Amino acid sequence: MMLKITQLEMEGEAALTKIHKLKEVAFSKIVMLKKEKQAATSKIEELEKEKEYAARKIALLEKELKTKEYIFGQYKNAQIQKEKKLRTFGKIWLIFTKMFGKRRT
Repeated sequence: MMLKITQLEMEGEAALTKIHKLKEVAFSKIVMLKKEKQAATSKIEELEKEKEYAARKIALLEKELKTKEYIFGQYKNAQIQKEKKLRTFGKIWLIFTKMFGKRRT
């Protein structure tokens, strides 16, 4: 009977030791997971900041593109007007030379 009690006490202590070790392992895993969660949260925040920066950069580039498109449009219109004026001047010059001929003295 005494032997059985001693054996049960030893098994109980072994079980308590095993439970204690399992608690330590579980606690270590919890600590590790909390650190991983914090690292992931930090990474998410960093990526969100990069996303916001990229969005601002895209907005600036779109604005710059619109400005350049506007300037190019103005330049193109100026070129068209210049060509029209040159054609008109050329027509007038042809009419003038036909009317008055080439007189050189």
